[in-house]
Amino acid sequence: MSGREKEKTYGIQTDDNVMWYVMFGRYATPKVLRELQEVRASSLLPYRLHDFFVPTEYVAGKERLVAGSYIFLKASKRSINAMKADSRVTTDIRYVSGYLQRTTTISDEEVRNFREVTEILNTDVSYTAVTPEMKSGDHVRIIRGPFAGKEGILQSKRGNRQCTVVVTLGTLLATSILSLCLDDLQYLDLPSASRNRKRLNEFLSITEEALLHVRRLTAEEKVRLQHLIEQYSDTVVHGRMATTHAKAMCNALRALGQDDTVRYEKYLRKSLELGD
Repeated sequence: MSGREKEKTYGIQTDDNVMWYVMFGRYATPKVLRELQEVRASSLLPYRLHDFFVPTEYVAGKERLVAGSYIFLKASKRSINAMKADSRVTTDIRYVSGYLQRTTTISDEEVRNFREVTEILNTDVSYTAVTPEMKSGDHVRIIRGPFAGKEGILQSKRGNRQCTVVVTLGTLLATSILSLCLDDLQYLDLPSASRNRKRLNEFLSITEEALLHVRRLTAEEKVRLQHLIEQYSDTVVHGRMATTHAKAMCNALRALGQDDTVRYEKYLRKSLELGD
């Protein structure tokens, strides 16, 4: 019997608008995992759960839901409403309201990204609302380590080496990644803020000093220059800071003997076009 024939036999209607919905189970326990698994595996129900994700952690050898009890369901809203009314799922699952919308939905990519991060972090996961203060931080990409390729918001820095990065989930949730090294980040967007002007001026000063003493650069100084190139190579810079950024990149590439590369030519043209 085909899937469509099964739907007709058991009165199942084809789902429309299947999306990932963010739910909240105030009193959820690991039991909800078993219940959702049974619902997903059943082909006899008049609704369909395509997938689900419930973040859990292990404490003293026992599995429990991570504080916050967020539950992610991939289904149509019609199916979720039917499931909420069904006694098969005993937990009271409620929709989470987001900004200017009644329910919060997220993309497949966001769920995949969130799953990977939580699996790596395991018990070090924390969930928090994304505040405007977090959004005002620098947009970064992690370029080394187990989180390489993940993008997020630089939330805070601790000294000149360590930082906290927030990997956002839509406009609602976030996972904090602690104790990353600043050298492991690539800046993707720098707004015209005074702190960023100061940062780029320092970058320019370092590269000008490197050019003056290029023959005496130590191995450590060369590695630092390479890190700076990686950090700022794909950065979108706004306003007059773009000239500083282009000049600093040219200086860094020249100091490392890479002034004949395509990247150098790109930043050289950018610097000449922008002018002072």
